[in-house]
Amino acid sequence: MTCETGAFGCRSALAASLGLATADHDDVFAFNANSTAETITEGLDLTGLTYLVTGATGALGSEVTRVLALRGARVVLACRSQEKGEALRAKILEEMAGTGANRQTTPSDALVVMGGLDLGSKASVESFAAEFCARALPLTGLVCCAGVVCQPFGRTRDGRETHFGVNHLGHFFLAHALLDEIVRTAASSGAQGRIVLVTSGAHHFTYRVRRGVPRPSRGIDFANLDEPVGYDAGRAYAQSKLAVALHASELDARLRGAGVNVAAFAADPGMMGAELRHAMRFPGGGLLFALAEGRVTRDARRAAATVVWCAAADRRRLAAPGAAGSSSRGATNYYADCAPRKPSLPARDPRLARRLWEESERLLGMPRGAAKPAARDDDVVPDGNGTFAGEPPRSPKSPASPSFGSGQGGGDASPIASAPSVSMSMHRGGSAAAEADTGRAAEPGSPASPAIRVTPSKSGRWGLGIAPAKASAD
Repeated sequence: MTCETGAFGCRSALAASLGLATADHDDVFAFNANSTAETITEGLDLTGLTYLVTGATGALGSEVTRVLALRGARVVLACRSQEKGEALRAKILEEMAGTGANRQTTPSDALVVMGGLDLGSKASVESFAAEFCARALPLTGLVCCAGVVCQPFGRTRDGRETHFGVNHLGHFFLAHALLDEIVRTAASSGAQGRIVLVTSGAHHFTYRVRRGVPRPSRGIDFANLDEPVGYDAGRAYAQSKLAVALHASELDARLRGAGVNVAAFAADPGMMGAELRHAMRFPGGGLLFALAEGRVTRDARRAAATVVWCAAADRRRLAAPGAAGSSSRGATNYYADCAPRKPSLPARDPRLARRLWEESERLLGMPRGAAKPAARDDDVVPDGNGTFAGEPPRSPKSPASPSFGSGQGGGDASPIASAPSVSMSMHRGGSAAAEADTGRAAEPGSPASPAIRVTPSKSGRWGLGIAPAKASAD
């Protein structure tokens, strides 16, 4: 049997020889849980594209950064420690030089280190976003790998529970702050913008009962987000990852409603060592963990596969009928093992997704409806320049860069030289900015999102509270 060049072709030919039907645009037999990020990107040319990766110095983030850079993309390393970022940058560049990777950009352009990002602080995220915009770099994709896993109770600098504050709220605000850059880059380059939020299969196991008090069944306990009473590290982590999946679902739906060439994905990298270690905190669990590690868990090379797939795969491969490209609501943008998967029932609840969006705005001190994209209505229709209605006019865009999976080089155009100039009005601090961003006048003293009444799951599912009674018609 003659095998075509590359992993895609080989597996496609194998499937055909076995009599297995394959779609002409999506080889569903190509990858599985054992695929690595390098395997799934074999033959992919990302030259001319720019990605920002949070948690770039962590195990997962460093592998995502390495593979994206290896395939020709420029990667911005968003990390807390500048020193660790520089060390990782030097290591990756040394490896690339050793492999003789064919790149269109110089080593100085390949990896850009930006330290000082604290996702537990709104002020830090806002400052980081402002610094990124000041560099006038295009932004093809935002890959959110940073996170905390099963930590004892603690609070962020903003006073939020650590898991929820870092894993969800920090990335919620960062995606909001950088969305204009992604939208404009997608409009000018023709390459679909990507926002990839790393979730976990642990999102199935959120809080059920806390100290004997009935709480939402596998939902989000909005009323006790920052409370130590009944705290469980594993449940808190799972709750934050459910929030990530819901955020990706609602964000993707709003992006589709806005008509922009940007998509959001929830990527499940598989079970990591820290998750399994926490689950085995019982007598003898250490020995079982030593036996199971590597068999049940995934190393960074395999865990990064789905994350990179969502960030860089050809749009046609991600938009199979009834999967990620479906127009129906629900978290069909949830990916695991490089394929669309069905998450938990709460993660597919649009009411819970909208409730989380509104509550996230309130917790971040943002005016209600200020987070981009706005609710799907006439105010979010983009203009011809790829920006949202109500925004100030932008400067001319950069020349087009290659589309995902094109296999073509980026030409001689320098990505930095062609980067669009940036308006700093995107960073909101009050109602005036919200008015400019959403195209609606924000009334002074507009009320924040109302408090949540948490009830048992039978009367109010997923922590949404009892639905208000309908007013009787007189």
